[in-house]
Amino acid sequence: MANAVPVSSSLVLVMENGTSSTGRTLTKKLTFKSLKVNAVADDIYNVAQGLISLQEKENLAVYKADMVEITE
Repeated sequence: MANAVPVSSSLVLVMENGTSSTGRTLTKKLTFKSLKVNAVADDIYNVAQGLISLQEKENLAVYKADMVEITE
């Protein structure tokens, strides 16, 4: 049976970055690495809100990106 072992996590903020010539919303991803793999969602969200408050652009989404090693 395969095992999934957490290796690393990152906080990703998706920010609005203007509009294209066709009117589509452009986005920019801000990635903050070295997030603890066992970080609780509430704590991640609170940190994200603090970082968002420092940005000039509107926030569209907050993600936690996990890197997992699959072993046998």
